[in-house]
Amino acid sequence: MTFNTLEGDAELYKDYSKVTSFSTRIKSTNKKGKEIKN
Repeated sequence: MTFNTLEGDAELYKDYSKVTSFSTRIKSTNKKGKEIKN
C-alpha cells in the first residue's frame, strides 16, 4: 500500500487504531553525521 501524502497514511492508521485500541503519532528524526536529533 502506498500513499501520496503523510496525512493520508496518518488518517488510515488513526482510523485503524480506533478499531484495535492503540494510539499513533507522527514523529520525524534528523541525522547529521553520527548525531541523531528529534
